[in-house]
Amino acid sequence: MAHRTKLVSPRAKKLSRELAYVLGVHYGDKVRKKSNDLNCTDLDFINEYKKNIEKWSGFKCTKIKLLPKQNEKWKQMYSIRLYSTDVNEFLENFNIKLLSIKLIVYLLKVNLRIIVYTV
Repeated sequence: MAHRTKLVSPRAKKLSRELAYVLGVHYGDKVRKKSNDLNCTDLDFINEYKKNIEKWSGFKCTKIKLLPKQNEKWKQMYSIRLYSTDVNEFLENFNIKLLSIKLIVYLLKVNLRIIVYTV
């Protein structure tokens, strides 16, 4: 049986609001790079990430899992994962340094709107 790989479509490699959000979370919020999973105490943040990465990549994430508490004093953690080596490689190899200043400003504006919207 041949191994099927979920490939990122060429459309997804173009700059968009969803890609900007996913890159912001990927580089700023400690997404585990190898498995592309996100653990967080904020369920709304997990839902927003899930919505954006699914819309951007065209792939479905796992259901949001409630992680067992390791310590009574800790907050409850949630987890989400997207299984795609191609998505992982694309996000890992995305070179922000190659973006023009105009595109960087666009990314910042998009992410600032997202932050204001979610707060």
